Amino acid sequence: MLTVTGNTRKLGYWETMNAQVHELHGHGTIATLVKVTDRIQPEHLEKVVLAIFAKHPLLRCTLKKDQQGYYHLTTNADFANIELEVSDGNEETAQQLYQDYLYQPFANSQALWRMALVLPKSKDHCYLVGAFSHVICDGLAATTAIKEILHYLNQDKFDLPESLPFIVPVERMLDKQKFQQKSQRILDDTDLDSVAKTVWPFQAEDPGLKQRRTGNQFYELDAAMVKALQQQCQNRNLTFNDILNAALLISLRQVKQIDPLVTSLCTPINLRNYCQPKIPNDFLGCNVTVVMTQHTINADDNLWEVAADYHQKVRASIAQAGQYPDDYKLEDVSQYANQCAKLRDNFFMGFGITNLGILDFNVAADAKHQPQSFYICASRQAADFAGLMCVATLNGKCFIDFSYTVPMMQDEYVKSIMKCLLDQLTSYLSFSNQH
Repeated sequence: MLTVTGNTRKLGYWETMNAQVHELHGHGTIATLVKVTDRIQPEHLEKVVLAIFAKHPLLRCTLKKDQQGYYHLTTNADFANIELEVSDGNEETAQQLYQDYLYQPFANSQALWRMALVLPKSKDHCYLVGAFSHVICDGLAATTAIKEILHYLNQDKFDLPESLPFIVPVERMLDKQKFQQKSQRILDDTDLDSVAKTVWPFQAEDPGLKQRRTGNQFYELDAAMVKALQQQCQNRNLTFNDILNAALLISLRQVKQIDPLVTSLCTPINLRNYCQPKIPNDFLGCNVTVVMTQHTINADDNLWEVAADYHQKVRASIAQAGQYPDDYKLEDVSQYANQCAKLRDNFFMGFGITNLGILDFNVAADAKHQPQSFYICASRQAADFAGLMCVATLNGKCFIDFSYTVPMMQDEYVKSIMKCLLDQLTSYLSFSNQH
Protein backbone atom coordinates (compact mmCIF):
# COMPACT_ATOMS: atom_id res chain seq x y z
CA MET A 1 0.00 0.00 0.00
CA LEU A 2 1.03 3.58 -0.61
CA THR A 3 2.08 5.23 2.65
CA VAL A 4 2.43 8.85 3.63
CA THR A 5 5.89 10.39 3.98
CA GLY A 6 5.88 12.36 7.22
CA ASN A 7 2.88 12.93 9.46
CA THR A 8 0.64 15.09 7.24
CA ARG A 9 -1.34 14.48 4.08
CA LYS A 10 -4.00 16.29 2.06
CA LEU A 11 -7.49 14.83 2.07
CA GLY A 12 -8.59 12.89 -0.98
CA TYR A 13 -11.59 13.82 -3.14
CA TRP A 14 -14.15 11.77 -1.19
CA GLU A 15 -12.73 12.81 2.18
CA THR A 16 -12.81 16.47 1.14
CA MET A 17 -16.42 16.10 0.01
CA ASN A 18 -17.30 14.78 3.47
CA ALA A 19 -15.40 17.60 5.17
CA GLN A 20 -17.05 20.32 3.07
CA VAL A 21 -20.56 18.95 3.39
CA HIS A 22 -19.95 18.66 7.14
CA GLU A 23 -18.82 22.27 7.29
CA LEU A 24 -21.83 23.54 5.31
CA HIS A 25 -24.51 21.23 6.67
CA GLY A 26 -23.37 19.86 10.03
CA HIS A 27 -23.20 16.34 8.62
CA GLY A 28 -20.39 13.87 8.97
CA THR A 29 -20.41 11.73 12.12
CA ILE A 30 -20.64 7.95 12.42
CA ALA A 31 -22.01 6.82 15.81
CA THR A 32 -22.06 3.34 17.36
CA LEU A 33 -24.06 1.95 20.28
CA VAL A 34 -23.08 -1.42 21.76
CA LYS A 35 -24.59 -3.30 24.67
CA VAL A 36 -21.87 -5.38 26.38
CA THR A 37 -22.16 -8.05 29.06
CA ASP A 38 -20.69 -7.43 32.53
CA ARG A 39 -19.46 -4.14 33.91
CA ILE A 40 -16.52 -2.39 32.23
CA GLN A 41 -14.14 -0.66 34.61
CA PRO A 42 -13.46 2.93 33.43
CA GLU A 43 -9.73 2.72 34.14
CA HIS A 44 -9.46 -0.44 32.02
CA LEU A 45 -11.40 1.20 29.20
CA GLU A 46 -8.94 4.11 29.23
CA LYS A 47 -6.06 1.67 28.66
CA VAL A 48 -8.03 0.04 25.84
CA VAL A 49 -8.69 3.39 24.18
CA LEU A 50 -4.97 4.16 24.42
CA ALA A 51 -4.24 0.87 22.61
CA ILE A 52 -6.37 1.65 19.57
CA PHE A 53 -5.11 5.26 19.64
CA ALA A 54 -1.59 3.87 19.35
CA LYS A 55 -2.51 1.44 16.56
CA HIS A 56 -4.44 3.68 14.16
CA PRO A 57 -2.86 6.85 12.70
CA LEU A 58 -6.28 8.27 11.81
CA LEU A 59 -7.29 8.18 15.48
CA ARG A 60 -4.27 10.38 16.19
CA CYS A 61 -5.17 12.92 13.51
CA THR A 62 -6.47 16.45 13.66
CA LEU A 63 -8.00 18.28 10.70
CA LYS A 64 -6.85 21.67 9.41
CA LYS A 65 -7.64 23.80 6.38
CA ASP A 66 -4.82 25.59 4.56
CA GLN A 67 -4.93 29.08 3.02
CA GLN A 68 -6.10 27.70 -0.34
CA GLY A 69 -9.03 25.89 1.34
CA TYR A 70 -7.66 22.34 1.14
CA TYR A 71 -7.97 20.12 4.21
CA HIS A 72 -5.06 18.20 5.74
CA LEU A 73 -4.84 15.40 8.31
CA THR A 74 -1.91 15.51 10.73
CA THR A 75 -1.07 12.80 13.27
CA ASN A 76 -0.55 15.21 16.16
CA ALA A 77 -3.55 14.64 18.46
CA ASP A 78 -2.84 14.59 22.19
CA PHE A 79 -4.24 11.48 23.90
CA ALA A 80 -5.12 13.62 26.91
CA ASN A 81 -7.67 15.42 24.73
CA ILE A 82 -9.53 12.27 23.67
CA GLU A 83 -13.08 12.61 24.98
CA LEU A 84 -13.78 9.60 27.20
CA GLU A 85 -17.02 10.17 29.10
CA VAL A 86 -18.23 7.90 31.90
CA SER A 87 -21.76 8.27 33.28
CA ASP A 88 -24.42 6.36 35.19
CA GLY A 89 -27.63 5.56 33.34
CA ASN A 90 -29.67 3.02 31.40
CA GLU A 91 -30.43 2.13 27.79
CA GLU A 92 -32.34 5.38 27.28
CA THR A 93 -29.33 7.33 28.59
CA ALA A 94 -27.06 5.54 26.12
CA GLN A 95 -29.46 6.17 23.21
CA GLN A 96 -29.70 9.86 24.08
CA LEU A 97 -25.91 10.17 24.21
CA TYR A 98 -25.71 8.38 20.85
CA GLN A 99 -28.08 10.98 19.37
CA ASP A 100 -26.23 13.87 21.05
CA TYR A 101 -22.94 12.68 19.55
CA LEU A 102 -24.49 12.78 16.07
CA TYR A 103 -25.14 16.48 16.58
CA GLN A 104 -21.83 17.52 18.14
CA PRO A 105 -19.13 18.66 15.69
CA PHE A 106 -15.47 17.79 16.08
CA ALA A 107 -13.10 20.66 16.75
CA ASN A 108 -10.40 20.99 14.09
CA SER A 109 -7.69 21.17 16.72
CA GLN A 110 -8.66 17.90 18.45
CA ALA A 111 -8.94 14.23 17.58
CA LEU A 112 -11.83 13.27 15.31
CA TRP A 113 -13.50 10.71 17.58
CA ARG A 114 -14.89 10.29 21.09
CA MET A 115 -16.07 7.45 23.32
CA ALA A 116 -18.46 7.07 26.27
CA LEU A 117 -19.29 4.38 28.81
CA VAL A 118 -22.77 4.22 30.36
CA LEU A 119 -23.07 2.18 33.55
CA PRO A 120 -26.55 0.97 34.63
CA LYS A 121 -27.40 0.00 38.22
CA SER A 122 -27.35 -3.63 37.13
CA LYS A 123 -23.79 -4.91 36.91
CA ASP A 124 -24.50 -7.60 34.31
CA HIS A 125 -24.22 -5.24 31.33
CA CYS A 126 -23.20 -1.73 30.20
CA TYR A 127 -23.17 0.41 27.06
CA LEU A 128 -20.37 1.73 24.86
CA VAL A 129 -21.15 4.77 22.72
CA GLY A 130 -18.67 5.86 20.06
CA ALA A 131 -18.52 8.71 17.54
CA PHE A 132 -16.12 9.06 14.60
CA SER A 133 -15.76 11.77 11.99
CA HIS A 134 -16.78 10.53 8.54
CA VAL A 135 -13.45 11.91 7.29
CA ILE A 136 -11.56 9.14 9.14
CA CYS A 137 -14.17 6.36 9.33
CA ASP A 138 -16.95 4.81 7.33
CA GLY A 139 -19.36 2.31 8.91
CA LEU A 140 -17.04 -0.64 8.42
CA ALA A 141 -14.09 1.24 9.94
CA ALA A 142 -16.13 2.32 12.97
CA THR A 143 -17.17 -1.32 13.44
CA THR A 144 -13.51 -2.34 13.24
CA ALA A 145 -12.67 0.11 16.03
CA ILE A 146 -15.40 -1.41 18.23
CA LYS A 147 -14.16 -4.92 17.42
CA GLU A 148 -10.66 -3.99 18.62
CA ILE A 149 -12.02 -2.34 21.76
CA LEU A 150 -13.83 -5.59 22.63
CA HIS A 151 -10.64 -7.54 21.94
CA TYR A 152 -8.59 -5.51 24.40
CA LEU A 153 -11.40 -5.28 26.97
CA ASN A 154 -11.26 -9.05 27.34
CA GLN A 155 -7.54 -9.01 28.17
CA ASP A 156 -6.37 -8.15 31.66
CA LYS A 157 -2.93 -7.09 30.44
CA PHE A 158 -1.58 -6.24 27.00
CA ASP A 159 1.25 -4.37 25.35
CA LEU A 160 0.51 -1.34 23.21
CA PRO A 161 0.35 -2.41 19.55
CA GLU A 162 2.63 -1.02 16.88
CA SER A 163 1.14 1.66 14.67
CA LEU A 164 -0.27 0.71 11.30
CA PRO A 165 1.08 2.70 8.35
CA PHE A 166 -0.43 6.10 7.57
CA ILE A 167 -1.79 5.46 4.07
CA VAL A 168 -2.83 7.74 1.21
CA PRO A 169 -6.47 8.42 0.24
CA VAL A 170 -8.38 5.52 -1.29
CA GLU A 171 -8.58 7.16 -4.76
CA ARG A 172 -4.83 6.80 -5.22
CA MET A 173 -5.00 3.04 -4.63
CA LEU A 174 -8.03 2.16 -6.75
CA ASP A 175 -7.44 -0.33 -9.55
CA LYS A 176 -8.96 1.83 -12.28
CA GLN A 177 -9.13 -1.09 -14.71
CA LYS A 178 -12.02 -2.37 -12.62
CA PHE A 179 -14.06 0.76 -13.23
CA GLN A 180 -15.63 2.38 -16.23
CA GLN A 181 -13.57 5.35 -17.34
CA LYS A 182 -14.95 8.78 -18.20
CA SER A 183 -13.06 11.73 -19.59
CA GLN A 184 -15.29 14.48 -18.18
CA ARG A 185 -15.39 15.59 -14.58
CA ILE A 186 -17.46 13.41 -12.27
CA LEU A 187 -20.19 15.94 -11.60
CA ASP A 188 -20.72 17.03 -15.21
CA ASP A 189 -23.46 14.44 -15.75
CA THR A 190 -25.01 14.62 -12.27
CA ASP A 191 -28.10 16.85 -12.27
CA LEU A 192 -28.92 17.04 -8.56
CA ASP A 193 -31.84 19.44 -9.16
CA SER A 194 -33.64 16.85 -11.31
CA VAL A 195 -32.84 14.11 -8.79
CA ALA A 196 -34.44 16.21 -6.04
CA LYS A 197 -37.74 16.32 -7.93
CA THR A 198 -37.94 12.53 -8.15
CA VAL A 199 -37.67 11.87 -4.42
CA TRP A 200 -39.32 13.07 -1.25
CA PRO A 201 -40.35 16.55 -0.16
CA PHE A 202 -39.94 17.40 3.49
CA GLN A 203 -42.79 16.31 5.75
CA ALA A 204 -42.50 19.54 7.77
CA GLU A 205 -41.01 22.99 7.29
CA ASP A 206 -37.22 23.21 7.49
CA PRO A 207 -36.35 25.24 10.61
CA GLY A 208 -32.76 25.78 9.49
CA LEU A 209 -29.54 23.86 9.92
CA LYS A 210 -28.90 24.71 13.57
CA GLN A 211 -32.31 23.37 14.59
CA ARG A 212 -32.01 20.08 12.69
CA ARG A 213 -31.32 16.85 14.54
CA THR A 214 -30.84 13.20 13.64
CA GLY A 215 -33.85 11.06 14.52
CA ASN A 216 -33.29 7.37 15.30
CA GLN A 217 -35.68 4.44 15.55
CA PHE A 218 -34.35 1.08 16.68
CA TYR A 219 -35.59 -2.32 15.51
CA GLU A 220 -34.48 -5.90 16.11
CA LEU A 221 -35.29 -8.92 13.90
CA ASP A 222 -35.11 -12.23 15.74
CA ALA A 223 -32.64 -14.92 14.70
CA ALA A 224 -35.27 -17.33 13.35
CA MET A 225 -36.66 -14.71 10.98
CA VAL A 226 -33.21 -13.63 9.80
CA LYS A 227 -32.12 -17.23 9.17
CA ALA A 228 -35.27 -18.00 7.15
CA LEU A 229 -34.89 -14.88 5.00
CA GLN A 230 -31.20 -15.55 4.39
CA GLN A 231 -32.03 -19.07 3.24
CA GLN A 232 -34.68 -17.80 0.84
CA CYS A 233 -32.20 -15.28 -0.57
CA GLN A 234 -29.56 -17.96 -1.01
CA ASN A 235 -32.05 -20.14 -2.91
CA ARG A 236 -32.54 -17.29 -5.40
CA ASN A 237 -28.87 -16.22 -5.70
CA LEU A 238 -29.71 -12.94 -3.99
CA THR A 239 -28.46 -11.32 -0.79
CA PHE A 240 -30.16 -10.34 2.45
CA ASN A 241 -29.41 -6.74 1.45
CA ASP A 242 -31.33 -7.21 -1.81
CA ILE A 243 -34.54 -8.23 -0.07
CA LEU A 244 -34.26 -5.43 2.51
CA ASN A 245 -33.96 -2.82 -0.26
CA ALA A 246 -36.86 -4.39 -2.16
CA ALA A 247 -39.03 -4.38 0.95
CA LEU A 248 -38.13 -0.72 1.54
CA LEU A 249 -39.13 0.25 -2.01
CA ILE A 250 -42.47 -1.55 -1.80
CA SER A 251 -43.12 -0.05 1.64
CA LEU A 252 -42.48 3.46 0.31
CA ARG A 253 -45.03 2.90 -2.46
CA GLN A 254 -47.60 1.64 0.04
CA VAL A 255 -47.11 4.55 2.43
CA LYS A 256 -47.06 7.23 -0.28
CA GLN A 257 -49.96 5.51 -2.12
CA ILE A 258 -48.44 6.39 -5.48
CA ASP A 259 -48.78 3.98 -8.41
CA PRO A 260 -46.30 3.72 -9.92
CA LEU A 261 -43.73 5.07 -7.49
CA VAL A 262 -40.65 6.49 -9.23
CA THR A 263 -37.75 7.03 -6.85
CA SER A 264 -34.09 6.37 -6.20
CA LEU A 265 -32.14 4.27 -3.73
CA CYS A 266 -28.61 4.93 -2.53
CA THR A 267 -26.25 2.06 -1.76
CA PRO A 268 -22.78 2.40 -0.19
CA ILE A 269 -20.01 0.50 -2.00
CA ASN A 270 -16.91 -0.69 -0.15
CA LEU A 271 -13.91 0.41 -2.23
CA ARG A 272 -11.32 -1.57 -0.23
CA ASN A 273 -11.82 -4.62 -2.43
CA TYR A 274 -11.17 -2.59 -5.58
CA CYS A 275 -7.75 -1.28 -4.53
CA GLN A 276 -4.38 -2.57 -5.66
CA PRO A 277 -3.30 -3.91 -3.29
CA LYS A 278 -6.56 -4.47 -1.41
CA ILE A 279 -6.92 -2.38 1.77
CA PRO A 280 -7.35 -4.78 4.72
CA ASN A 281 -10.45 -4.27 6.86
CA ASP A 282 -8.34 -3.56 9.94
CA PHE A 283 -7.33 -0.19 8.44
CA LEU A 284 -9.62 2.70 9.31
CA GLY A 285 -10.62 5.36 6.81
CA CYS A 286 -13.56 6.49 4.71
CA ASN A 287 -13.13 3.95 1.94
CA VAL A 288 -16.66 3.86 0.54
CA THR A 289 -18.65 5.62 -2.12
CA VAL A 290 -22.36 5.68 -2.91
CA VAL A 291 -24.18 4.60 -6.07
CA MET A 292 -27.69 5.74 -6.92
CA THR A 293 -30.18 3.48 -8.69
CA GLN A 294 -33.55 4.53 -10.16
CA HIS A 295 -36.64 2.39 -9.58
CA THR A 296 -40.26 2.29 -10.73
CA ILE A 297 -42.49 0.32 -8.35
CA ASN A 298 -46.04 -0.78 -9.21
CA ALA A 299 -48.78 -2.00 -6.89
CA ASP A 300 -48.59 -5.59 -8.17
CA ASP A 301 -44.78 -5.93 -8.07
CA ASN A 302 -43.48 -9.07 -6.38
CA LEU A 303 -40.94 -8.75 -3.54
CA TRP A 304 -38.45 -11.09 -5.20
CA GLU A 305 -38.82 -9.45 -8.62
CA VAL A 306 -38.00 -6.08 -7.09
CA ALA A 307 -35.07 -7.63 -5.20
CA ALA A 308 -33.67 -9.15 -8.40
CA ASP A 309 -34.05 -5.84 -10.27
CA TYR A 310 -32.28 -3.96 -7.45
CA HIS A 311 -29.48 -6.58 -7.42
CA GLN A 312 -28.84 -6.14 -11.16
CA LYS A 313 -28.95 -2.34 -11.06
CA VAL A 314 -26.49 -2.08 -8.17
CA ARG A 315 -24.06 -4.48 -9.84
CA ALA A 316 -24.24 -2.43 -13.05
CA SER A 317 -23.66 0.80 -11.11
CA ILE A 318 -20.47 -0.42 -9.41
CA ALA A 319 -18.59 0.26 -12.65
CA GLN A 320 -19.08 3.98 -11.98
CA ALA A 321 -18.29 3.87 -8.25
CA GLY A 322 -14.56 4.47 -8.58
CA GLN A 323 -14.64 7.56 -10.75
CA TYR A 324 -13.11 9.85 -8.14
CA PRO A 325 -9.89 11.45 -9.40
CA ASP A 326 -6.44 10.81 -7.94
CA ASP A 327 -5.90 14.56 -7.99
CA TYR A 328 -8.58 17.23 -7.92
CA LYS A 329 -9.27 20.93 -7.88
CA LEU A 330 -11.06 22.32 -4.85
CA GLU A 331 -13.74 23.92 -7.03
CA ASP A 332 -14.75 20.45 -8.28
CA VAL A 333 -15.60 19.36 -4.75
CA SER A 334 -17.06 22.76 -3.85
CA GLN A 335 -19.44 22.42 -6.80
CA TYR A 336 -21.00 19.38 -5.17
CA ALA A 337 -21.15 20.95 -1.71
CA ASN A 338 -22.70 24.16 -3.08
CA GLN A 339 -25.29 22.20 -5.05
CA CYS A 340 -26.21 20.44 -1.81
CA ALA A 341 -26.67 23.82 -0.14
CA LYS A 342 -29.20 24.85 -2.80
CA LEU A 343 -31.33 21.77 -2.20
CA ARG A 344 -32.35 22.30 1.40
CA ASP A 345 -36.03 22.22 0.40
CA ASN A 346 -35.71 18.66 -0.89
CA PHE A 347 -33.87 15.48 -0.04
CA PHE A 348 -31.82 14.76 -3.14
CA MET A 349 -30.52 11.22 -2.55
CA GLY A 350 -33.67 9.25 -1.79
CA PHE A 351 -33.66 6.52 0.84
CA GLY A 352 -30.81 4.12 1.37
CA ILE A 353 -29.62 1.09 3.31
CA THR A 354 -26.14 0.57 4.76
CA ASN A 355 -25.78 -3.14 5.49
CA LEU A 356 -22.65 -4.17 7.38
CA GLY A 357 -23.59 -7.83 7.02
CA ILE A 358 -22.78 -10.48 9.61
CA LEU A 359 -20.50 -9.04 12.28
CA ASP A 360 -17.71 -11.21 13.62
CA PHE A 361 -16.24 -9.53 16.68
CA ASN A 362 -14.13 -12.63 17.30
CA VAL A 363 -14.96 -12.70 21.01
CA ALA A 364 -14.39 -16.05 22.74
CA ALA A 365 -17.51 -17.82 24.03
CA ASP A 366 -16.26 -17.60 27.62
CA ALA A 367 -15.11 -13.98 27.38
CA LYS A 368 -16.29 -11.61 30.09
CA HIS A 369 -17.46 -8.85 27.77
CA GLN A 370 -19.77 -10.15 25.02
CA PRO A 371 -21.55 -7.85 22.55
CA GLN A 372 -25.31 -8.31 22.88
CA SER A 373 -26.57 -5.66 20.46
CA PHE A 374 -24.99 -3.27 17.95
CA TYR A 375 -26.47 -0.17 16.34
CA ILE A 376 -24.72 2.24 13.99
CA CYS A 377 -25.73 5.27 11.94
CA ALA A 378 -24.53 8.52 10.36
CA SER A 379 -25.75 12.01 11.22
CA ARG A 380 -28.56 13.27 9.03
CA GLN A 381 -28.47 17.04 9.60
CA ALA A 382 -27.46 17.54 5.96
CA ALA A 383 -30.87 16.27 4.81
CA ASP A 384 -29.21 14.43 1.93
CA PHE A 385 -30.71 10.96 2.34
CA ALA A 386 -34.46 11.07 2.95
CA GLY A 387 -33.78 8.26 5.40
CA LEU A 388 -31.02 5.73 5.99
CA MET A 389 -31.45 2.23 7.39
CA CYS A 390 -28.23 1.01 8.98
CA VAL A 391 -28.28 -2.76 9.36
CA ALA A 392 -25.97 -5.15 11.22
CA THR A 393 -26.38 -8.85 11.99
CA LEU A 394 -24.95 -10.02 15.32
CA ASN A 395 -25.48 -13.34 17.10
CA GLY A 396 -27.99 -14.25 14.40
CA LYS A 397 -30.16 -11.21 15.11
CA CYS A 398 -30.53 -8.21 12.83
CA PHE A 399 -30.23 -4.75 14.41
CA ILE A 400 -31.65 -1.81 12.45
CA ASP A 401 -31.30 1.90 13.12
CA PHE A 402 -33.55 3.93 10.82
CA SER A 403 -32.07 7.45 10.89
CA TYR A 404 -33.67 10.56 9.39
CA THR A 405 -33.66 14.37 9.56
CA VAL A 406 -35.77 15.90 12.36
CA PRO A 407 -38.15 17.73 12.17
CA MET A 408 -38.57 17.56 8.38
CA MET A 409 -39.10 13.81 8.45
CA GLN A 410 -41.70 13.04 11.10
CA ASP A 411 -41.45 10.11 13.53
CA GLU A 412 -44.85 8.67 12.64
CA TYR A 413 -44.02 8.69 8.95
CA VAL A 414 -40.87 6.63 9.57
CA LYS A 415 -42.80 4.24 11.84
CA SER A 416 -45.35 3.68 9.07
CA ILE A 417 -42.58 2.82 6.59
CA MET A 418 -40.96 0.35 8.98
CA LYS A 419 -44.30 -1.24 9.88
CA CYS A 420 -44.98 -1.92 6.20
CA LEU A 421 -41.46 -3.29 5.73
CA LEU A 422 -41.63 -5.65 8.70
CA ASP A 423 -45.17 -6.76 7.80
CA GLN A 424 -43.98 -7.63 4.29
CA LEU A 425 -41.13 -9.80 5.53
CA THR A 426 -43.34 -11.52 8.10
CA SER A 427 -46.14 -12.12 5.60
CA TYR A 428 -43.74 -13.54 3.04
CA LEU A 429 -42.31 -16.03 5.53
CA SER A 430 -45.81 -17.06 6.65
CA PHE A 431 -46.79 -17.59 2.99
CA SER A 432 -43.61 -19.60 2.31
CA ASN A 433 -44.20 -21.85 5.32
CA GLN A 434 -47.71 -22.63 4.05
CA HIS A 435 -46.46 -23.64 0.61
